[in-house]
Amino acid sequence: MCLAASLWARVDRTVFSATRFDAEAAGFDDADFHEAISVVPHAWVGKLAQHEHARSLEPFNAWRANEDRVAY
Repeated sequence: MCLAASLWARVDRTVFSATRFDAEAAGFDDADFHEAISVVPHAWVGKLAQHEHARSLEPFNAWRANEDRVAY
């Protein structure tokens, strides 16, 4: 979620002091997360499920219709 938020916010850079390997050595095993974000999207088929809903595009339509929106 933090990665998505930083990408959406157009963060110029992220500064960190420890790597994922440092975290793993300390007992935080996030290998599944790193594997999931390193694969190409078409490889996620079967891991993710999308459910169509008649109103699923309403937030996007409302955003496009909002004349006061700030261009993203």
